[in-house]
Amino acid sequence: VSAKGSRGAADVLRKYYELLAAGRFEDASLLWTPNERASAMQSSEENVAQYERYDVEIGEPGRIEGAAGSLYISIPVRIQATRKTGEEVRVSGEATLRRSNDVPGATPEQLAWHVMRIELRSAADAL
Repeated sequence: VSAKGSRGAADVLRKYYELLAAGRFEDASLLWTPNERASAMQSSEENVAQYERYDVEIGEPGRIEGAAGSLYISIPVRIQATRKTGEEVRVSGEATLRRSNDVPGATPEQLAWHVMRIELRSAADAL
């Protein structure tokens, strides 16, 4: 179980990208919310397969926000990568992580941070 605060969320995101880099897609998918796991695993495998190398920079986590018994946090992400074709790629955006608030009866799994969404855009699109 990861730490409950913003550092715990950043650690989960960092671990996710480490698992992807190691080709451990199934383990990486377990860090997503249950509803997103299957699609996350498929898209991660397809996405990572096209890269020769990629470097991920995890930014400073934002504030933890609460809603409807859940906690949410957004964390900036920047990726510099090289496709197998030699093309350099730079994308940035943010990841949103979620965990259950400390409600009675919540399981350790529900209390752990999970990736809910990662939205990235090309650096060229951000101009």
